[in-house]
Amino acid sequence: MITSQSTARSRDLAAARTANARRPGGGGPPPQSRPSPGPPWAGVDWSLMYVGLLAYIWIVTTYEFPGAQVAMVIALFGLVLQKDRFVFPRFLWLYTAFVVWAYVGYVATNYPAVVFLRLDAAWKLGLIALVTVNALRSRPRVRFFLFFFLAAYALYPVRGTLISYLGGYRVFGRALWNYVYANPNDLAALTLFPLAMSIGVYLTEPRGWPKIAALIGIVLLPIVIILTQSRGAFLAMSVFGLFAVVGSRRKLRIATAVVVIGAVAALATPDSAWHRFALLKNATSTENLQKVDPEGSAEQRFEIWKVAAAIIRDHPLKGVGLGAYSYVHEQYVRNGGFSKIAAGRRDTHSTYLNVMAETGVVGFVLFIAMFGIEMVHTERIRRKVSPRSPQLAVLLLYLNLGLLGYLLAGVFGSFSGLSFPYIYLALLVAVTGIAERRTERIPERVRSPRRRQMQNVAVARAAEV
Repeated sequence: MITSQSTARSRDLAAARTANARRPGGGGPPPQSRPSPGPPWAGVDWSLMYVGLLAYIWIVTTYEFPGAQVAMVIALFGLVLQKDRFVFPRFLWLYTAFVVWAYVGYVATNYPAVVFLRLDAAWKLGLIALVTVNALRSRPRVRFFLFFFLAAYALYPVRGTLISYLGGYRVFGRALWNYVYANPNDLAALTLFPLAMSIGVYLTEPRGWPKIAALIGIVLLPIVIILTQSRGAFLAMSVFGLFAVVGSRRKLRIATAVVVIGAVAALATPDSAWHRFALLKNATSTENLQKVDPEGSAEQRFEIWKVAAAIIRDHPLKGVGLGAYSYVHEQYVRNGGFSKIAAGRRDTHSTYLNVMAETGVVGFVLFIAMFGIEMVHTERIRRKVSPRSPQLAVLLLYLNLGLLGYLLAGVFGSFSGLSFPYIYLALLVAVTGIAERRTERIPERVRSPRRRQMQNVAVARAAEV
């Protein structure tokens, strides 16, 4: 009799331990969110939309050959043929509202031809983001996409920048390349994206050549940013590193890695770059702006910002029209009241002043909401999925930090018309969607009443012993 009772109690206790191990926070180890084993292309379910997207990414990143529009048409055709559920996320609704509002500015602008061309490009950017968020619906696709983009960026912009710099192709000692990367500030800001991707890949990949390749990128990409001597991107990268340490569970390990990588980048940085960064101490007063850099870019930027502020003050609601800022800027300076250093068709040198000047307060709010809401949502999902899928949470953390760094660099550069931030935002939303679907599959602490009853009985019987 005693033996049968002991056997029953043992069965009940074993059942309780099993139920406890299966529930979140129980005794069992949480399942690990590991990427697909094997090479980056393993497990990828290829489709016409996905291949078209990859072709587009290669073309707009490398400029090796034309055909970006053809690639996007193929991807859109694949989107129509896809069997999966069509996805139109929140940020695309906000982007659509932003473009629709820009049409209001088109009606009132003095430069309708210029604004029309920019609006045409804006709709195309929206379609690119739509394809991206629908194509990257699975972890294997995201994994290969990251490697594909990093390979394209390493083989062309990074390699081209370093070779050009070593060959003496510089502007005031600043590194640059060709095409969209011909502006050192744009090159530096765009490089924040692959830097974030590289860190995410390195921390989520198992041992092997993909992890080594990501580590090489983590070392080289900060060097590229520093060689451009872009102070805005340098500050953004510094904030990126700070938040990486604060947001990590292994703060000491990440802080050590940041210090080591920073030391390696510092050894490869010429004295001219450090001298340029050191001159930032003169930016504390408008009277000393001419001492911030030898070419006078800081003084010129400040004067341009004064013109932008005047334009915003005169056109607060609708703006002057998407893409028309440089024309209106030239007219304002010509009419007097501003220094000649800002004369000509100038850019605002600030994404946010540019958006507000061209689309007004309404457009500015939509633009900020498009990025801000998704970033906050990603952080919320990251914290929710972290106990069960720590590696997916790590990837979300660094992708989010990459976008944060880029938006901070946007204070000193106009990036709203580039395709990369919208593609990157779509990537962030896609990975967040994967994590969100994974959180929906996480069971509750005790999912069934029968299991709860079994646990209570087991605990009660164990207490009687």
